[in-house]
Amino acid sequence: MLIDFHTHAFPDAVAGRALAHLSQAGGALRPRTDGTVAGLTQALEQADALGVLLPVATNPLKLKSMNDWAKGHASPRIIPFGAAHPLAPDALEQLHYAKALGFQGVKLHPEYQNFQVDDPRAIRLYKEIGRLGLITVFHAGLDVAYMPPARCEPQALASVLKYFDGAPVVAAHMGGFLRWEEAFRHLCGLPLYLDTAYCHSCMVVPLAMKMIEKHGADKILFGSDLPWSSAVDQRDMVLSWPLSQEEKDMILYGNARRLLGIE
Repeated sequence: MLIDFHTHAFPDAVAGRALAHLSQAGGALRPRTDGTVAGLTQALEQADALGVLLPVATNPLKLKSMNDWAKGHASPRIIPFGAAHPLAPDALEQLHYAKALGFQGVKLHPEYQNFQVDDPRAIRLYKEIGRLGLITVFHAGLDVAYMPPARCEPQALASVLKYFDGAPVVAAHMGGFLRWEEAFRHLCGLPLYLDTAYCHSCMVVPLAMKMIEKHGADKILFGSDLPWSSAVDQRDMVLSWPLSQEEKDMILYGNARRLLGIE
């Protein structure tokens, strides 16, 4: 069994343009799907995985339409999360709408959404997420399309965890893409999850093991970042790590199954 906690897709009408733009901005990235939900589903089937679909709201005025789109693509293979944007004029109203649609969590991407993770304007959204008990997945660390410093550095993310009042928070890319030493110092050991998205061939094994030893395998989630990285490659990375089979099973599906309430 495999549960991929970090996947993306786009509406069919814009998927081609979105992939082309993001690929160019990221330095000729090579997507592994065509960017559609059908393409994502096919990739998940090839990996024998369930996937959490994470919509990123780049336009704060289109939260409702994005959430309606995501809800419409729930399937036996795909578990959609909701879209949220801390700078949207109706941010809290749309958060409640996402909850009413049955989403278990939301995705925030400070780079794409143009906010600092510790921006005071985002705090009210975090507090409401906490009250609703939703899961929050943050893009953390650098993004290949943006100049540093990152808008979600590990130390800044650590400073806002208190506002979620115990609701689950996931720091993608093992706590901060290309910011792993900072993630080790500021995030490992805190009450949040890290996911493995886009770490294949980027993260050295000794550092990953150091982080897992400090943080605990029970708080690591498998993620691929489809369409930008292969779920199979990311799975093989985890399988290659010098961990016990029990720890690998936790990362590959056990922790996500518990968090999502999957029997």
